[in-house]
Amino acid sequence: MYMKFKNMMTAGTCLVLSAALLAGCGASASESASSEAVAPEETASPEVAEDSYYPVSVDTYTVSSDGATWTPVTTEYTAEPQRVVANNQGTANLLIRLGLADKLVGVAAVYGPAPEDVAEQFNAVPVIAEGYASKEAVLGVDPDFVAGRKASQQVNSLQLKVNRAEQVNNLQLTVDRGNQQVNSLQLTGNRADEDYPDPPEMPKKLPKLVELLISRTPEIYKPAVAHAIFPPLATHLWKTRFRYIDNVEHEARLMTLLLAGTGAGKSSVNRPIDFIMEDIRLRDAENLKREKAWKDEMLRKGANKDKRKRPENLIIQEIDADMTNPAFVMRTAEAQEHFLYTSLNELDQFDALKGSGSQQFRIMCLAADPGNKYGQTRVGTMSVTERVTIRFNWNASTTIQKGQRYFSRVLTDGPISRINFCTIPEREIGEDMPVYGTYDESYREALRPYIENLNKVTGLIECKEAFQLALKLKDENAEFARLSQDRTFENLSFRANVIAYLKACVLYVANGCKWEPEIDEFIRWSEQYDLYCKMRFFGDMIAKENFMAEKSSKRGPQNLLQILPDSFTAAQLLAIRLEHGLDAKGTDMMIRQWLHRNYIRRAYQYTGKRDSCDSCDSFEKLKYRHDGMVIKS
Repeated sequence: MYMKFKNMMTAGTCLVLSAALLAGCGASASESASSEAVAPEETASPEVAEDSYYPVSVDTYTVSSDGATWTPVTTEYTAEPQRVVANNQGTANLLIRLGLADKLVGVAAVYGPAPEDVAEQFNAVPVIAEGYASKEAVLGVDPDFVAGRKASQQVNSLQLKVNRAEQVNNLQLTVDRGNQQVNSLQLTGNRADEDYPDPPEMPKKLPKLVELLISRTPEIYKPAVAHAIFPPLATHLWKTRFRYIDNVEHEARLMTLLLAGTGAGKSSVNRPIDFIMEDIRLRDAENLKREKAWKDEMLRKGANKDKRKRPENLIIQEIDADMTNPAFVMRTAEAQEHFLYTSLNELDQFDALKGSGSQQFRIMCLAADPGNKYGQTRVGTMSVTERVTIRFNWNASTTIQKGQRYFSRVLTDGPISRINFCTIPEREIGEDMPVYGTYDESYREALRPYIENLNKVTGLIECKEAFQLALKLKDENAEFARLSQDRTFENLSFRANVIAYLKACVLYVANGCKWEPEIDEFIRWSEQYDLYCKMRFFGDMIAKENFMAEKSSKRGPQNLLQILPDSFTAAQLLAIRLEHGLDAKGTDMMIRQWLHRNYIRRAYQYTGKRDSCDSCDSFEKLKYRHDGMVIKS
């Protein structure tokens, strides 16, 4: 959602309006200015109670996604905020100077000592996060007002949130970093669930197989189930290939990760998966019995030389979540080109596969790539030595925050683009519990023909309808990328289109190699939904990572001391470190090293009473000065 001012406002007026809304317009010195900002019909007298200034109505405009239509919106502020969180130190300083220190209940992104004029009040504010605060950290102190920085635009924002039963009102005050002058005011009136646009709506008419599999699922969970069904369906395919629009042959390699809040209903996907996997699990159970009998025999014989080899045709497709890397390689080798499959309740269960490094991420990437090779070589006679082609489909689920943390170190390394993502929207508080339909014999019997179709097909399958659809979606994504100029979206869309194409092929084969008109809209929606989730949960993170990498590659290594002015503060050094992708923790150590090597000196007479460089705020360069001088310490 984008907003535009109805009228232009001066910087001074913006400051007065923000102070008025937070402080209840109680101070006589600001009465006339605040009345000018909100334009009441009459000037209130000093005797009028504070709460009489509410509600306050503000007119704004909401712009459509294409930027063509502006819709007027009136937002009502019903009460004076009492609990304020500042998401960075600069904003906290500003709020304190506005006389709002008593309302601050938390601050984040503390980068150095506070200025002297606000130090005492600032130091009394609880620090809720070292960096920018997460949603959970903010909600943990129960604020009704959040102030923060728009880091991507390098501006400071003052954001007012007045919680009502049905909507969240935001007052956003944009401040220039350099001179701390207010340059714009943005007013937004959003519902609580409009922090990010809603996901695309599922088509009403669906392919028959999808319609069947979600038929017992409550409405709120249907999009998630409609994505989760594809990895287990594709696991039934054996030696089956599909030619993509780049002329590369792909097998149906599909991985789906469900990201949703705690208690959102992530287990809703389990029952349809259980029915899809029934026939594979029956065969696996027989082979597991054979494997167990062989293991028991080996234990009884001890060191005897007449031990028989592992049973042949020991195809076990569904693997345990805690499988080690060697066991994974062995199962893949024994699968005879069948897909392995697993369903994980928590994403971090993949950590059993990481081995000595981060092999789980490598496996995720290889599992999506045709013609991959993976394995291990060991010297021991009883060790697993194999080189295999990974065919590994899986479902997993986790919370949004855990998922973001899990992939935070591999944002641009490939796993995210190769995984199909889905989500479950938050239900309204107090909403009735979703009710499931009955998964019975009729459900099983209706599913059986589709599973049989998947099991019996093999070889190269040509589906011209899926091919043409992939071409259309590729062009649509390219057009959107050109219009939005979003490089992250463009990069993610490439593999999202491959995923969508393979889903279309799976539906085609399951339907007896017959195309349904409903597949077109469903696959288009499925791809849009996947990209929606990727951009919503990882888009900003990926863009920031790419920006930092590009910036670093262009400038090469730099002398950070040389960049700083001849006289600088610890806060300035911290800002330079963060700009160059370095962490905040190393700032003190860098200062100590520079002091020790006589690169800098403190800008005050050191008494020995301060033992932390956090308090040694001001420094003077002795070397690498802009004036070319070298000063002796």
